Amino acid sequence: MSGSDGTHWRDNYSGPIEPGETFTFVLKSRRDKFQGDQKIGDYLLYAPQEPGLYESWHSPDLPFHSARLTLTYCDASKNKYTQVFDYDHFKRVWTCLSRPTHIEVDLYDLQ
Repeated sequence: MSGSDGTHWRDNYSGPIEPGETFTFVLKSRRDKFQGDQKIGDYLLYAPQEPGLYESWHSPDLPFHSARLTLTYCDASKNKYTQVFDYDHFKRVWTCLSRPTHIEVDLYDLQ
């Protein structure tokens, strides 16, 4: 998401992603009902604001999470799951915050 106006980047993919498989999402800018303070499982849709950019610049050991990737999907029995990643801007890596976690509400439910 890129601000409080509800703009975010999104792709819908309907197939499973197997362990070890590489997949490229084609993200498109969207604007709809999603808000950064909404949660999927235990995680907000926005990446955390702390530590701030200023603190991160002056303390290179601190992560600066500039983006959050929230994946939701269903298994064959229609059980819903999420997995959440944050992008560390300085290390240029995605950090896995949660292993697949059972949820009641997914991104489709929030639309």
